[in-house]
Amino acid sequence: MRPIDRRQVLALSGGLAATATLPACIYDSKELEASEPAVLKIVDAHAHIFNASDLPSIRFLKIVFLERYPELIPQAVDLEDPDIVDGLIWLLTFVLGRASAPSASEEIDVLEARAAALAAHRDTVVNDELIVDAIAASLTPQPLPSALDDLSPDAPLIANALVFQAAGLPVAPAGDDERSIEQNQAIAALAYRSETKIGRTLRWFRLFTRYRYVLVDQLSEDHRKQRFESIMVCPALIDYDFWLGEHVTKSTLEDQVLVMGHVARRQDGPAVHGYVAYDPLRRALYKSGYFEAENLPNAFDPLELVSTALNDHGFAGVKLYPPMGFRPFANTEEPVPDYQVTVLERFAKLRPPSGPGSCDTSPMGHKNCTAYLLDEAMSDLFELCIDLDVPILSHATNSNSAAKGTGDRGDPYYWARALEKFPKLRVLLGHFGRFNEQDRSAGAPGNVDYPEATWEWTIGRFIRAHPDAQLYADISFLSEIGFVPRGSQKVLADCMRRWCVEFDPECHHLVFGTDWTMLGRIPAYDGYTSRIYDFFESEVGFSKDQLERLFRENAIRFLGLDQRGATRSRLLKFYERYGLGPRKLPYI
Repeated sequence: MRPIDRRQVLALSGGLAATATLPACIYDSKELEASEPAVLKIVDAHAHIFNASDLPSIRFLKIVFLERYPELIPQAVDLEDPDIVDGLIWLLTFVLGRASAPSASEEIDVLEARAAALAAHRDTVVNDELIVDAIAASLTPQPLPSALDDLSPDAPLIANALVFQAAGLPVAPAGDDERSIEQNQAIAALAYRSETKIGRTLRWFRLFTRYRYVLVDQLSEDHRKQRFESIMVCPALIDYDFWLGEHVTKSTLEDQVLVMGHVARRQDGPAVHGYVAYDPLRRALYKSGYFEAENLPNAFDPLELVSTALNDHGFAGVKLYPPMGFRPFANTEEPVPDYQVTVLERFAKLRPPSGPGSCDTSPMGHKNCTAYLLDEAMSDLFELCIDLDVPILSHATNSNSAAKGTGDRGDPYYWARALEKFPKLRVLLGHFGRFNEQDRSAGAPGNVDYPEATWEWTIGRFIRAHPDAQLYADISFLSEIGFVPRGSQKVLADCMRRWCVEFDPECHHLVFGTDWTMLGRIPAYDGYTSRIYDFFESEVGFSKDQLERLFRENAIRFLGLDQRGATRSRLLKFYERYGLGPRKLPYI
């Protein structure tokens, strides 16, 4: 590609410098007249409102994000080219670093009125300016930070080329650093506001630089623009640290629990009661004495944190992430997979418990010991959840995996095994409705094919065989609706209609959720709630009563917020402690 024409940049800078502070909308939902009533009161039972300080950002980008979402990569480049991936990681990490997302403790100070909220993390226009400034700064020569020393040394140059491509400009030659600040600002503004994949991703990433309470308000406003009143949002925390090999330090999971407790205390806005993350590997390491042996900081007991979050900080339930590398149950019943060996080699000091099926009786030694301890950690959690009648949300699609081969840990078949062992559990399986023919469930009978072999059909068969089981599935991140060819959408509608007729004709087991902010990275987010509502009403044929259950009532029952639910009793004590009126908490 020919070098950039410097006169072209000069001309651009004159016109764009003045527009650099204009707001760039991620979403174009139409504003509604104030007189238009809400179609429905809804519960968003599966969302995320974390920011960059809550994540192991480098490994999250490299392992979980870019390599799993090829749609973000420009069509002109090769996803398998490690230098391109490194360039994207460098760019996004640089922007997040410059924008400096507010930590949990900093946000608590704001919510407790000990500090003023910074406009850069609260106000859309100022936040836009912050991101554009960060992109512009990335265009000047930058050293590779030590935290990114495993990236290609050419990553900054590749990132520059991607910004120029997003801006619609010829790529600048290597070593071209003579542009003025104003010219870089102009190029950055073009890239940021472009409808390219890079432009949309950069606009999405600004969400990761905001206060968490601001994200709650934005999600509620996005629902309102589509004429839905969000009466409750259920954000899920994540704990990937030990699977990804990078530890969150700016906002530890303990601090995230504290700040979400403060967000839940707000008088205004919807009720906010989410799911505290639980990692059975962290629990296994804690119980094995690994933390003490290695003298590690932030060595908390994750089960104790779950109990504290539920009883003291307004959390409704627990979030699990099997695609990191564990089954919900029966980990010891499979040979040690290749991906797990890498993880286990880092934690070879696990204690050897005694007894049948334990480490000391197995020829696999510490490798099988980890599987044993994972099952033990999951049993610890399940017993606590049954004792407190706590709902569990689990990622249940083959995505966001920590390594090749881990995505199938989310297969509902493994949850069927857990529910047979612990029948009193209440479980919500996330991301239902794709009917992906490429993912054959381990629980599918050998003589069936699509769609009977899908993960969704495994859920349905379990519901039909166990009508009293408290198993639900949410339709979060169902981005295919409205953004696939009409023939493909018809296939989805036909599968959904058939599934409902066979397994859940009155819709007592499906739950609405968005998976926001993760959903915000794709164009399908614009008008998502309305599109999903129309799909189930027009294409699947749901009645008003079924839609009420899908968008509100089933979530309330799953969460235990019906009048006699244990979660409701627990959260009302939280409300009383902080002077919140009980009417804020949804009920049936």
